[in-house]
Amino acid sequence: MIITCLLAWNVWTRFLFSMLTLGIMGGSFSDMPSDPVRGVMFEPDLELLQPRRAEDRDLDVTGTPYVAHFERDGRDLLFVAARHEQDIERDPTHELVRRAIDWLDPDVVIVEGVPTSAGENPRRFLEQARRRVDSGMAPESMYAAILAVDNGSIVIGGEPDPSATTDAIRDAGFSDEDLLAFLLARRSVQMVRRGNLAEDEFNRQAKRALDMLKRKFKIQSEFDVRDFRTWFKRHLGESFEAGLRQIKSEVGPMLVDDPSPLRQMSILAMKAREHNLATLQADMLQEHERVLVVYGSGHLRWERRMLEDMMGPPVLVSENPGVARSPADIEIMRSIWATRIAEPPQYFMNEGYDEAVMEMIRSGIDVTRSYLGNYGPVQVFVLGNTGKGLDDQASLEVIAEAYCDVHFGNSRHSMEDCIQYKGLELARKARDGAQEAYLSYAMEARPPIAELVFINTHDWGDDVLPTRGIHEYTHVYQKAFEFTPTWMMEGSAELLACHLGEKHGWGTRRAFMEHCAHRIEHADGLIYTIREMEDVETVSPAVKRWYRELAYDSGAWAVVYMITCSDSQSIRDFFIGFYPEVNQDGWERAVLQYTGHSDLDAFYSGFEVFMSLPLEERLKILDSIRD
Repeated sequence: MIITCLLAWNVWTRFLFSMLTLGIMGGSFSDMPSDPVRGVMFEPDLELLQPRRAEDRDLDVTGTPYVAHFERDGRDLLFVAARHEQDIERDPTHELVRRAIDWLDPDVVIVEGVPTSAGENPRRFLEQARRRVDSGMAPESMYAAILAVDNGSIVIGGEPDPSATTDAIRDAGFSDEDLLAFLLARRSVQMVRRGNLAEDEFNRQAKRALDMLKRKFKIQSEFDVRDFRTWFKRHLGESFEAGLRQIKSEVGPMLVDDPSPLRQMSILAMKAREHNLATLQADMLQEHERVLVVYGSGHLRWERRMLEDMMGPPVLVSENPGVARSPADIEIMRSIWATRIAEPPQYFMNEGYDEAVMEMIRSGIDVTRSYLGNYGPVQVFVLGNTGKGLDDQASLEVIAEAYCDVHFGNSRHSMEDCIQYKGLELARKARDGAQEAYLSYAMEARPPIAELVFINTHDWGDDVLPTRGIHEYTHVYQKAFEFTPTWMMEGSAELLACHLGEKHGWGTRRAFMEHCAHRIEHADGLIYTIREMEDVETVSPAVKRWYRELAYDSGAWAVVYMITCSDSQSIRDFFIGFYPEVNQDGWERAVLQYTGHSDLDAFYSGFEVFMSLPLEERLKILDSIRD
């Protein structure tokens, strides 16, 4: 059978994408909730919340979405300046949200579009958000809320009650008719965006919108659609239809000379929103260590001066999710974590799960240990729910305690906190049927311990489970050496999985590589090469979209190309001979010495020529390489 490259990636990505540095999830619990910092106050200067002109740009911002990270007195505020989007899998804003939540592990997440008065974890909003996220299409605020809840974070809305808007506009001397005209004009931007509306259809939708707005903002008025058209022409000098093009800018809170009444009210409404959001951010920083804000980028433009006054200049501003990790974190992820040892991997399986699953995983790990050597230390968790054994809290706590003992058995951190948060989160995934397989590291342990985690993999197939064990254990071996590029890490793990799989009756090497080739061939829109996938932590969202095809599928073929260029043309020699050279010379020079290329340009060009060969010819070359 064909051994699937990057098994269950869609499920895995949803929860763990940004944990996967070179195929590795960082397992750290250094950021646990704690008491507020004593004697430290966070007070926003609300006078600094002022509208800005279109040309008034922050020099360190070149596009959206982006993140701004503020840090002060042991508190972190990460602001995701969003571009409003819907596609969970493809849109860069959603990817940035995923990375932000993984990197910060926030205590609280503030989201747009929900009133603060709805309280923490507002039930109705979260129920609606869950349905939208499950559909694959959801605004970034809903997506962030669901990821946050699943992460154990608090979710709270950042919006004021509607009365704050009406009060601000009325206090500035505007009438209720002015207010309704502004609210309907703002609403009409969304109505028209969905398509050109005939006059009758617009009137029908506008009447319904006006009725809703009067109820929401508690406005008693006879103001109707005809009155709106009259108001619009009087204040903007042209009919509503003629002025459609400018409505979006007129209801935008951007400062201009001689602003129209619509723009004036927009600025007043925005200021009311920003006052609430700024005050909430300060309150949350007072109570929590790590606060994430997911709001449209325009809000950060309004708040930048205020936040810098309250927190100091941002320590990071970037539109690239790949640098959402700090340089120190990236350095840790690139460092050597494993070593050759005598002790075999330790295994934990929850009570009631199928022992055959663990034995199939163990068989793959053991053949890899025999081939590469015994590296570690390694802890393997095989967790799952087949209908028995995870039906009570005590069973979940057994998993949580086993997990946290690996991380905090010899550290200063609180076992109780770990069990309450990350430990039980892992146990609930096993109970609730989540399917995942990944490598992580317990960095608090001394020495650090590699963890291979397999959750509910019992229906993955008798061939897939051993080869998945091969793939993940290969990463343990790789982390005994210096940094190698992402395409090489994942590609060589895939190649070894199918090679050892074939030797032990778990699929065939040729079928596996043919499947990877077909996936590359059918990747419509792929314009990048493995050269752009040297470090998944620093690539752009556009490149990251093709992580599977570049790192796993193309990466496996790139390692085949390396081996065919070598003197030995041996898979074993690649692992046993090439990797030690990386420690001595670095990966770039090691590649050139191993393959005989003069420089990396020549290597990458040669690989592209190799990939242009007919598939059957490449498969014959694959067949020719030795064990």
